[in-house]
Order: sequence, then structure tokens, then C-alpha cells
Amino acid sequence: MFNQNRIPSVSGVISLLLILFIILAVLFSGVFIAVAIMSAAIVPITWIFGLFTGQSYDRVCDNSEIVYRLNQVGKWTIVIGVALIFIYFLFSIFI
Repeated sequence: MFNQNRIPSVSGVISLLLILFIILAVLFSGVFIAVAIMSAAIVPITWIFGLFTGQSYDRVCDNSEIVYRLNQVGKWTIVIGVALIFIYFLFSIFI
């Protein structure tokens, strides 16, 4: 009638930990960091290219799906990087 298996099995816990480890390894691997840095570098390059060609930044991003997506990742990378630097300086000043 009732499910008496309320204690998770060892294999289920190990599988969950393995999946978590794989996700963390992918997020903090060199490939992810390299793509984030490259994307952050593409944001100002896109803006400068728009100035030289007389197009708006949005128009340059709309010309290519890859450029658009890299700019989205780059903007978030810049925001997160600036926030981490700000938090670092707050901790270094007040601690």
C-alpha cells in the first residue's frame, strides 16, 4: 500500500553526486572560461565594428546568430566579472 523505500539507495546518491560533479566540471573547465573570455572580448569589438560601418550595435548583432549569442554571453560575463571584482574590493577594504 505505502512505499516503504523512503531511504534513498546508495547507487541513486552516487549517481546524483556524479551528475553534479560532471556539471561542475563542465562549468569550471578551461573551455567554459575560454568561451566566456572570448565572448567578453567580442562585445567591444562588435561595438567598434558598428562605429566603423555606421551601424548600430543591435544591427551588427542582428546580422549573425553566432555574434548575437556570443554578445549575450559576453555581456553576462562582463557583468559577473565586474560584480566579482567589486565584491573582492569590498572584502579587501572592510576586512
